[in-house]
Amino acid sequence: MTQINSIIIQGNLTHEPEIKTLNGRSFCSFQIASTRSWAGEDGEEKSHTDFLPVTAWGKIADSITDQEISKGSLIAVEGNLRSSRYEKDGEQRSRVFVSARSIDNILKKKSQDVPTPVAPPAEEIDPDDLPW
Repeated sequence: MTQINSIIIQGNLTHEPEIKTLNGRSFCSFQIASTRSWAGEDGEEKSHTDFLPVTAWGKIADSITDQEISKGSLIAVEGNLRSSRYEKDGEQRSRVFVSARSIDNILKKKSQDVPTPVAPPAEEIDPDDLPW
C-alpha cells in the first residue's frame, strides 16, 4: 500500500536564503514562519506562529534567486516531511523539516497577475456622441 507524505505550507521567509553548492548540486536551507488564527471560546482572536525549516536542492534551490525571494517574502512551499537523527554533545536528537518540491513567491505572482490600469481618456466624451 502506497503511503502519502505531502505538505503545502504558506508563510514568510524568516531570513535571507543562501544558496550553496554541495557535491556539485545547489542547496538551500531556510525557515518560514506560518501563522494560523482562530477565535477562542471567549470570541477573542488568537494566533500561533510555527517556524518550519525547509530544504531545497538543485533547480528548486536555484529558483529562489530567479523568483527574487528574500527575507519577509510570502512564499508557498510544496514538498514532503523528512526527519533526521543526529548526535550532539553525546545526546541523540532528531528534527523534522520540509523537503521542497516547488517554491512560489506569492506576492510576486499576484503583482504579475494584476492588469495595468488604463489611463482615462484625455478629453470628455459627450454622451450624445455614443452610437447606442
